[in-house]
Amino acid sequence: MRQGLADHNPVIGTEAPAEERRRDRVLSPAEMVAVWKACDGRGEFGVIVRLLMLTGARRDEVAGLRRPELDLDRALWILPAARSKNGLEHEVPLSRQALAQLATRDRVGLCVFGRRGRSPFSGFSRSKERLDRELGETVAPWILHDIRRSVVTHMVELGITPHVVEACINHVSGHRAGVVGTYNRATYREPKQAALQAWADHLEAPVDGREPAGNVVTIQRGAA
Repeated sequence: MRQGLADHNPVIGTEAPAEERRRDRVLSPAEMVAVWKACDGRGEFGVIVRLLMLTGARRDEVAGLRRPELDLDRALWILPAARSKNGLEHEVPLSRQALAQLATRDRVGLCVFGRRGRSPFSGFSRSKERLDRELGETVAPWILHDIRRSVVTHMVELGITPHVVEACINHVSGHRAGVVGTYNRATYREPKQAALQAWADHLEAPVDGREPAGNVVTIQRGAA
C-alpha cells in the first residue's frame, strides 16, 4: 500500500506560536523622571536603568559591560562587535551624567556589574518588580526595552537629527541602511557626544527640579 502523508496532524494538541506583537510604548518625560528618581537606593540595578536612560543602549549590553570596554579618560564606552546585536563595534560617548553613574561602581573584577565583577548582572525580574512597586501607579506598565524607544523618541523631539540618533544607539536603518550603510563607516563621534550630552542635560533638569531647556539646535554631521 502506498504511503501518503501522515495519518494524524503532528501538531494537534500543541499550542500555536504566540503572535509577535510590536510594542510602541514610550515613557513620557514625567515617567522618565519618576523612573530615574525611583532608582535611588536600587544598587547596581538602579545604575543599569539610569545608564539605559542616558545611552539608549540595550539591556544586556549595559548589564554585561566590561571594564576593558571603558576608556574613561576619553569618556568613551567601546562596545565590541562580539557583544553588539548587529555585529558592529559601537562607540558610545559618555555624558557627564553617565560617568557619574559609573563612578559609583567599585573597580573590582572584569565586569562592571554582577557579583564581585565575575559575571554580568542577572536577576532582572525581581529587581524590576521591586522598582515597579516603588513606582506604584505613577508609571503605566512598561518593560526595560521601552526605555530605548523612549530615548530615541525624546532625542528626536529635542531636535537631534534622526541619523545622529541612530548612530547613538547603533541602529542600522534609514540613513545607515543599504548601500550607504555598507560603505559609510563614519563613527559620528563628535555629533554623538553632543547629542548624548544634550539629552542627558535635558533628562537631568526636571530630576533636579529645573525646567528642561527647549529644543536644541539640530546637531549636524561633524568630524568622526
